[in-house]
Amino acid sequence: MAALAFPALISSLAGPALAVGTAASAIGTLAAAGQQSAAADFEAQQYKAQADAGRTASMQDEAARRRDLTSNLMTIAAIRAGRGVGATSPTAMAIFDNAIDRSEDDIQASKANYAAKADLASRASVLSERKGKTSLFAGFMGAAGSVGTGIFRLNKALS
Repeated sequence: MAALAFPALISSLAGPALAVGTAASAIGTLAAAGQQSAAADFEAQQYKAQADAGRTASMQDEAARRRDLTSNLMTIAAIRAGRGVGATSPTAMAIFDNAIDRSEDDIQASKANYAAKADLASRASVLSERKGKTSLFAGFMGAAGSVGTGIFRLNKALS
């Protein structure tokens, strides 16, 4: 009689064990999705900070380049004045215009490079935010799949 009771005991525990296993699987899937979402949100914050830092660096770089341009123009003016060359001479104006044009081109190129880096970081931030939302959705779907499979198996075992 004890030999017959053991299989019956195991059979009676199969349903609750299946339910507990299914619940544990679903909870584990949801927890993993939550961690993936949190990691993606943190990554998005890092990319946003990187984009902001890039924009700030662009402004600082532009200011430094404009200070250098002003200093160079003042040096050129001082050298010309020391040599007795008028500020309105065609050669002086050509030198000034050339220095300004080159500096402005450099400034624009630098701003474009910083803007491209900041834009890339901003886009990466958006993608990371979407990845976080997708992770949660995938977790919910995975948990629902585990629960559905558990219900199917429990029904099959009980019938």
